[in-house]
Amino acid sequence: MNETSSSTVVKAALGTAFAALIALAAITHLDEPLKRAAYNFGWAVPFLAGYIALNYAAAHIAKAGKHPDRLVRFTRIPCFVVGSIFWLQGATAVLQHFPIPPIQIVTAKAVFAIVVTIAAVAMMGGRNKSEDD
Repeated sequence: MNETSSSTVVKAALGTAFAALIALAAITHLDEPLKRAAYNFGWAVPFLAGYIALNYAAAHIAKAGKHPDRLVRFTRIPCFVVGSIFWLQGATAVLQHFPIPPIQIVTAKAVFAIVVTIAAVAMMGGRNKSEDD
């Protein structure tokens, strides 16, 4: 997963988290699953925004001909993973608001967790290959 595609995915997740927060704020009486969704989407926003900011900083430093600091490169991955987990929990809480069988929710969580793991490994692997050059 290159930097452009990972940033696009994170921007889309950040946009949906903002949209969900705005939509949930318009509801006067939230039930328990929607309260959890608002909480989780609220925490997803700073982590996903942090990933985008760190990604931008790393790209800007790289354009200047310097290598980004290891801290900048490393902290992007936890921001991506933690933000994705909060986003997933928020989406799951919204699904729990509707009458959906729990097995489908667990399956959706498992698939998303696998995708996030693959994406994180791909980002780490891509970074290691570029360091070897």
